[in-house]
Amino acid sequence: MVKQIQDKVYTSHTAISIFMLNLPVWKVNGETFTNKLHAELAGKRLNKDIHFDLYDNKFLDFDWAYDDPESFESILARRCKQLRNTHKYIRLFYSGGHDSHTMLLSFLQSNTHVDEIVINIYSYWQTSKTEHVDDYTRNHPLNREQFRAAIPFIKKISSTIPKTRITIETLTGDYLNSNEGFGDTLQQNTMDITVDKMLHRKMLFGEDKIQGAINLLGAEKPRLKRVDGRYYWFCTDNNLVSTNSHGTESEMFYITPDMPELHRKQCHMMLRWIKKHYPHKQNIDFLNQLNSDVERQSLNESFRWPLWHNESNLGLGKKVISKDDQYATFADSEKTLQLLKIDKIKTIMESAREQHLDIADSNSAYYYAPSFSYQYYIGR
Repeated sequence: MVKQIQDKVYTSHTAISIFMLNLPVWKVNGETFTNKLHAELAGKRLNKDIHFDLYDNKFLDFDWAYDDPESFESILARRCKQLRNTHKYIRLFYSGGHDSHTMLLSFLQSNTHVDEIVINIYSYWQTSKTEHVDDYTRNHPLNREQFRAAIPFIKKISSTIPKTRITIETLTGDYLNSNEGFGDTLQQNTMDITVDKMLHRKMLFGEDKIQGAINLLGAEKPRLKRVDGRYYWFCTDNNLVSTNSHGTESEMFYITPDMPELHRKQCHMMLRWIKKHYPHKQNIDFLNQLNSDVERQSLNESFRWPLWHNESNLGLGKKVISKDDQYATFADSEKTLQLLKIDKIKTIMESAREQHLDIADSNSAYYYAPSFSYQYYIGR
């Protein structure tokens, strides 16, 4: 059963196969777009709503309400084998957080080979590449998971995966100097001005083009909502596409048309937690509107395997950060724009807003308002 979020539903499909694209797309009046800006312009021109097509051809006919008895571990193992059988080279992006850690453990526990594990270190305040990592970079909120969890864990298991290449990629300001794919990657998505996400997408465009390779991302967690006693899952484009880009050979691990039962399983695991802890809560986005660290950690671990802990990373995995961290984040943003003077980012963003004031969303952290997928019923 499907319930709409949007006012209008677009059911016609073009000859473009979303399975060939391997990432979600946008639809306007039956036309398919891989570029959010182009979709926004078409919607404005035609006076039509934009629909976020999250593998509709597959998901609309899938039974999301069925509580599959197959174990989470079994489905994860099948997903790993599926990816291994369909790609010659698997490049897995690992941060040490809940999503990427469960993804990596799934490969390890199913004895499925990963060709390369990539850990991104964000140091965009440095203007050139350097092997030296200072304390500021190491303790920055963007890098705490990597230094406290991801890198120590990989060092711990490295002897058991000798054929896997380990890449620690420091994303410094020089990544922003090249014109290759930069404007396109911003427009393709939701014009997210967050520098770390732009660096990540930029890095994906610059990866070596290995034939048959896939950039595997730990996306995405389920988003559930209770409306009139019924539970639904849904997605918005800024959750899924902000770290993905068409043309980069990226693929999401958890939400995929190739194995929708994996996403269904994590939805039902999360649903059981919600029924236990919030049986009567209405109209709340359970994933993003819990303010308690303890509850958020408990919710994450209802559909993810526990994080690897050592003495230095016991505080990770929390949503709420301290005021000092918040001020540090604000200071970093100012430091990025003032010291690096990233004219390229400012020019592209300001130009886009000036040219398209009628479609830009001034109230959103994104340049364009989020677009919604369908809302799928999973139970009551």
